[in-house]
Formats: sequence, structure tokens, C-alpha cells
Amino acid sequence: MRFYTQTERLSEDNKHEREGFEQIQSEQSKLYNQWIESNETLLPFFKGSMEGPFKDQGMILQSALLDGFKHYSAHFFPEFSWHEESFWEDLSAYLSFLSLTSSQKRKELKRAVSTGVNLTNEREYPIHFKNQGEFTNGVLVYLSDIRVNAYRSFPEEWESLRIQYIESALALFKHPCCTPAIAGKILSTVRGISRSPQVNETINRAWDDFQQGQLSVGVKTKQHKSIAIKQGFRWVLILGLCGLGIVVLNWIFSFEEVTSFQGNHSSLVYFSVEERKHIDSSLKQAKAIHSDVTVLSSNGGLSFTIRQAFLNREAEAIYTELTDGLNQYYFNPKPLKDTVQSKVLLNTRVFSKSSGKAMIKVKNNAYYHMLVIGFLNNPGAPVFSQLIASNSTETIRLTKGMKVLFLPGRKFTGDSKTPFNEWDFNYDQALQQLYTFEGGSSYSMIFHGGLGEEVTFTNPYQVFTLTQ
Repeated sequence: MRFYTQTERLSEDNKHEREGFEQIQSEQSKLYNQWIESNETLLPFFKGSMEGPFKDQGMILQSALLDGFKHYSAHFFPEFSWHEESFWEDLSAYLSFLSLTSSQKRKELKRAVSTGVNLTNEREYPIHFKNQGEFTNGVLVYLSDIRVNAYRSFPEEWESLRIQYIESALALFKHPCCTPAIAGKILSTVRGISRSPQVNETINRAWDDFQQGQLSVGVKTKQHKSIAIKQGFRWVLILGLCGLGIVVLNWIFSFEEVTSFQGNHSSLVYFSVEERKHIDSSLKQAKAIHSDVTVLSSNGGLSFTIRQAFLNREAEAIYTELTDGLNQYYFNPKPLKDTVQSKVLLNTRVFSKSSGKAMIKVKNNAYYHMLVIGFLNNPGAPVFSQLIASNSTETIRLTKGMKVLFLPGRKFTGDSKTPFNEWDFNYDQALQQLYTFEGGSSYSMIFHGGLGEEVTFTNPYQVFTLTQ
């Protein structure tokens, strides 16, 4: 809905379109309408054309009635639209208006912004540059002031986008052309972008170590050379911000046989009021995971590990293959594998052969196929897998204590390095999100996420927890 001025409301034109606007009017809204119509930046913005950043000409942000105005403005707050050549300028101007709407509306607006941000970052990410000059210039563009300031201005509801940018910037450490100077530039730039104390604490610690010579980045040399770390470089992985899930009761599936789930409809229609309260209470930010990191210098640039090896050697080998395959493809794309009809990853067993007692019914409403990998972290335990195709329902057997990965992608290959021929940021993030099945007898799960959107599922009964 767009905003209509007093003159437009008195006009006979567009009478039908104004009906919705008239329905939200009240005595209080008369004042809010005056605020909007007297502000040279607000009026065009709410009518659908942004003409620069917000100017608080009427001291709206200092008003005691600001909270009421936020809820009122949410009715016609426009989604973000942009021009490719001025994306970050447009976004910076748009961000200046977000303080005028409700927290819930900011969450809803995140989708359009994340689409533009991901497309722009993917286009300008300097990972494919192969000579020093191009890579250095590419990094400087990727760390430009206007981009960084935009991320710092993101509301707290968009923290996952900030984390994604920080992770992508730090991943440039692995590039063969990354020098100590570039690494220092990256670390100094990403400091303070996140609003998470845990993330900033870890990055600041890494920055201090770098300045003291305790963190070094390997420069390309003829010989491989190990660099000692006095105290160890500590890293934070934020898990769960972008990986919420939908865990629901079995009755959902019988209900959906007559009421299909289509498009972007909220899955909350399937829950009672009490169940919704339970779900809301479970949507909490996961604790940051701290892991010791070993840094090595080689002619391939900086490499590091960020996790403890699994006790299950078979699972460790498969996980290493998956991560190595993703990294190798980023640096040296190779011809894709053939798509296969199999539903099992190479060197794993199908879940139907598991001795697990818990039957988990999985409905995949996402655009992506979901590859589920599960194992007990014990020496000698088998590793199981199963592909849940998009718009299909499968049942898997789990054992309490199993570690589980949910990997999204398209065009399944079954290969242990590149299981999909098509994947995006969802796959990269999911590979870092290991869950533990806490047990139970029978549960249901629904995955959601359109093309380019975050793949999500909620976890109201806490049967899956992020592994610490």
C-alpha cells in the first residue's frame, strides 16, 4: 500500500485503491499524516519514489509518539528497489528510513535487501582474480567505505547478513594472492561491523594478535613454511542465524493433503496459538562457537582449520571431502558431474538401514533438494545419507546423539566432493551448521526457501540443537 496525501484522498481518482488506506485511519493517524506530508523526504518515499536519505525535519525520531508512528508506517513502507550502478548509494539512503518502522516490518523487508546484496556481492567478490594487482583492487572494492558503512547501518534484525559479509571477507585469507598487508586491511575493516559482542570480541582478538605478529599470512614462496602462533588465532562461527528450521507434528502432513502449501505462505498457519508461543520462544540466537585455528603458510596462501576432527573417521573423511570440494571449486572450477537418480551420497548408507528408533518425517517445500547426512560420532560407526527432493516427503531413521547435516542444492550428483551441480550461499552456510539429534520417537520437519532465499526450518521442540 502506498501513502495518499490529503488532496489525493479527496479526489475521486483511484477511489478503490484508497479504500485500504482509509481503513487504517484514526484520530492518531491524522497527526502521523501531517508528519509525512510536511517532510520533503518522507512523502515521496512513502509514495514509492525515494529522493535521497531521510531528513528528520520535524524531530520525529525524538517524539514520544514514535512507536505508534512505526506501527502506522509499516502499512505502506516500501520494499527496497535499486539501480545496479548505484546499488550501495540507494541502499544507504533506504537504510536511513528503517528507524521509522517496526521491528517486525524490518524483518519482512530483509528478503528484498538480501537478494540485492547477495547478487551485488557475488558479482564483485574478488575470489576469481588470479594476479596480485587485480586481487588487491578487487579486495579494496569489496571493502569499500560505502559498502562497509551500509552493513554497519543494518538493523539488528539483519545480523545474519552482516555475519555473511564478514565470513566472506575473512575467506579471502585463503586466496593465493593474499598478503599480510591485505589480511591486515580485511581484519581492520570488518571490526565493528557486527552487533554481536562475541563476533567483535573474536575479531578484535585476531586483530590484536595480528598487530603483535602472532597471526601471519603466508606470502607465496618456493618452499612450504609453517608459521608459529603463540596464543592461537581464535575464530567465531555463527551458527543458526540463517539456519532456522520448521519442526512440526505429524498431523501437518495429513492436513496439507487438502490444504496445499504454496508460495510464501507462512507455515505458522499449521500451528495452534499455544504451539506458536512455543515456536516463538525457540527462535533464539545460537551461541557463538569458538574454535582454535591453526594457520599455515604455503604457496597456496593462507589455510586454516576451524573445528575439531570427528572421532568417527568415516564421517571425518566425508566432511573433509565436502569442504575441500567446495573450496577447490571456488578457486578452480571444473566440469560438473553427471546428475544421477540415486538418493545416497557416495561412501554412505541409506537411512533405512539405520538401527535408529526415531522416525522423522521430512517434507521439503524448499526450491532446493536437501541432502541429509547423519552419523554417531563414535569410532567405527556408519555414516548415513538420503536426498529429500524438492516438493517431496521422505522418512529417515535417527538415533539419539546423531550428528546431522542438512545440505541444500540442485541436480544431485552423489559425489562426495560436489554432491550438487547447482548450489549457492545456502550450501556454504549449511556445511558449517552441524546439528545434534536429541532423541524422541516421532517428529516431522518442513524445509522452506525459494530460489536465492535462505533455507530455513524452526525447531520448537528442540529435537535438533546446533552442536557446540
